[in-house]
Amino acid sequence: MENQSNDPNNNGHNGLTKEQQNRIDRIKKAAGKLAQEGGYEAVRLRDVADAANVAMATLYRYFRCKEEILLAIMSEEYSVLEDYLRQNPPKGETPMERMMVVFRLLTKAMTERADFTRATLRALSSGQPSAAPQVAALHNRLASILLNAIRNCQTDPLKPGVTLDQLEPDQAQAWMLDRLWFTSIVGWAGGAMDEEGVLKEITAAAKLLLEGEHPNSPN
Repeated sequence: MENQSNDPNNNGHNGLTKEQQNRIDRIKKAAGKLAQEGGYEAVRLRDVADAANVAMATLYRYFRCKEEILLAIMSEEYSVLEDYLRQNPPKGETPMERMMVVFRLLTKAMTERADFTRATLRALSSGQPSAAPQVAALHNRLASILLNAIRNCQTDPLKPGVTLDQLEPDQAQAWMLDRLWFTSIVGWAGGAMDEEGVLKEITAAAKLLLEGEHPNSPN
């Protein structure tokens, strides 16, 4: 049966019945639990299907690989963050202050569930062709969240497929900070730094990009 994973944000799961959506939710819940308990390697599709009480054919109807499932879970978590920030806009007098509210929330959420986060980072960087639209969409969503913090208002999300040279200056800042934060989180996942190290690194990058201030510059 044709896979429905066409839309990068919802995996093409539009117009589903309640029962179909329930199956997808069970699949994602099962994969998330396996990732939390054993990391990326523990997310085996047969085990996911068994835990979700669905046939393999049913799982493949909605997801072509475990990377797609893990990224769909991550997309849901971004939705939670977006909803939270709509109700609780980051406070601060400057873009830098508001930006760091977002990065502290995001970094804490990522580092609190180490194995799950490492699994999703593996999925993000897997190079799996079918997951590429999801990866691009996730980067754009975080960049859009950061842009909201810079502008201190809700703005239109970055367009799919946009490149750095096509962006306005503050959009480019958000785009670059998303990528830099991701690099820092990958460093954390590999043991190169702890949570505070991630925040220190992204703080220095944000100061440079937003305020033109090198962290070692004299006052």
